[in-house]
Amino acid sequence: TRIDATAQNGIWISETGDLETGAIASTGNSVNLTATGSILDADPGVVINVRGPALNLSAGTGSIGLSGHALRIDASVAAGALNASALTGINAIDLSAGLGIGTVTSATGAIALATNDTSASGENIVFGASSLLVATLGDVTLNVGDNIILPVGGVIRCSLDPARESSATLIADYAAIDADSGVGA
Repeated sequence: TRIDATAQNGIWISETGDLETGAIASTGNSVNLTATGSILDADPGVVINVRGPALNLSAGTGSIGLSGHALRIDASVAAGALNASALTGINAIDLSAGLGIGTVTSATGAIALATNDTSASGENIVFGASSLLVATLGDVTLNVGDNIILPVGGVIRCSLDPARESSATLIADYAAIDADSGVGA
């Protein structure tokens, strides 16, 4: 069942099974979504599925977004704005500007995060000194419109399984034909 919600002072939604997002937005506080299954996009016609200054997403036995069908989000560019955990993978794109990373983990799947790449500047992915992005048994892919900002102490880690070949692919200014030449390059 599709869920739509709008609030000023925060949103807390817990779903047994899959949480199918329509448009969920908080203007003044965090959006907190928990599902025992997956957190998915219920309507490709909705521009942004989950919007708030901070997003806390937890998909128990499932994924956040799907491979080839990212959850469309809008979180602050401040480090710590996105905290997400999923068993089988995370695929999300911030369509509004940059994205700040807190703790983002997937136990058995890949993590793919992206921002738009337009002529605007600031379409960055920003880590803090204690930010953690870990795909325990999967690959990591960042497709960033401008810059990847990773200070000392911030961590990006892909598969910890020595028997599995894995990769971390970090691409800044990925649509090189855009009008913000030199930004992210």
